[in-house]
Amino acid sequence: MRSFAQLETYQPTQTPLALTIGMFDGVHLGHQKILSTLKEIQGEATLLTFSNHPISLLQSMPLLSITSLSHRLALIEKEGIDTTFLLPFTHSLSQLSPKAFLEMIRKHIPFTHLILGHDAVFGKDRLGTQSHVEDLARLMGFSLTYLAPVTIDDAPISSSRIRETLAKADFKKTASLLGRPYSILSPIEKGAGIGKTLGYPTLNLPCVNLCLPPLGVYSVTAQIDKEKLPGIANLGKAPTLHRNRSPKLEVHLFDSPQKTPDTPVEVFFHQFIREERTFPSSALLQAQIEQDILLANSLAEEEAATKLKKNPDHANHNCS
Repeated sequence: MRSFAQLETYQPTQTPLALTIGMFDGVHLGHQKILSTLKEIQGEATLLTFSNHPISLLQSMPLLSITSLSHRLALIEKEGIDTTFLLPFTHSLSQLSPKAFLEMIRKHIPFTHLILGHDAVFGKDRLGTQSHVEDLARLMGFSLTYLAPVTIDDAPISSSRIRETLAKADFKKTASLLGRPYSILSPIEKGAGIGKTLGYPTLNLPCVNLCLPPLGVYSVTAQIDKEKLPGIANLGKAPTLHRNRSPKLEVHLFDSPQKTPDTPVEVFFHQFIREERTFPSSALLQAQIEQDILLANSLAEEEAATKLKKNPDHANHNCS
C-alpha cells in the first residue's frame, strides 16, 4: 500500500481512481464493506483518512480511538487498499464547504468514483449530506455510491457501539462488530524489570489515547511475528509497583517467544479475570498473580473444550 502525507506529493496515473473518505476507526465490518466495494470498482482503490479525529478539533475534547493510528493503517492495508492519504484535520480544513473540500481533493486526486458510508457527512457545518453530495457529483462529473449500513441485532454497526462493548469488556460482542477478535497493536517499551524479579517478566505496551476495556487483569494471546503465545495481562496503572500516571498493558506470557520482539506486538483479549487493585506487599501480589495464571489456564481449557464440542470434526481432522 502506498501512503501519502500530502496531497501535493501524489502523482496520478492514467488508471481510473475510486476514492472513499472517512476515519475508519476500528476498521469494523461496516468499514470493511466500504473497502471491499471500493476494490470491486476497476481502478486504483484509494482512501483518504485523518491522523486526528475531527471531533477532537471541532468539540475541543479528545476522542479515544478504538485502534491506534498504526493499527488502523495496518488493518486498512490488510483489506487490500492500493493508496492511502493520511492528512491532519485542521481548522482551515473544517471551514471548507463540501464543494471546496471535494475540489481541493480532486485537484490532486482525480477520482472518478466516490464511495461513502450511509452516515457520511463532511464540510463546514456538516452541510455535505447525501442529497447535497449527489448534487455535487452531477455538477462535478463523478460517480457516487452511498452504501447501506451493515447491521447486527437490527442496529447499524458503528464505532460508538464498539466503544460501548469495550466499556463492558464484552469481547464476544466486540468481535462480532469488528469482524475479528479485539486487540491492541503496540510497540514494546522497556520496563523497569520489576516483573522479572517477581518471576513474571512482562512485555510492556503503551496504550495512550485508546478507548480501553475496564482496568484489570485479562487472559490474552500475544502475536509476535507469526507466533501466538497465551498469557495474562494487567491493563492499568500498576498501583502496587509502578503507579503509572497513564494506563499501560503489561503482558506475561506463559511460554517465552522464540525471539525478542523488535516489531509491534498484537495482544488479543479473551476474558476479564479481576479488577486492578493495590496489594500491601509484592509477596501478596506475587501470590495473586499465581492465582490469576491458574484461572487464565482454566478459562483457556474451558474455551478450547467448548470449541471442540461445537466442531468435533476439526479435532478428528487434526488427529488424522
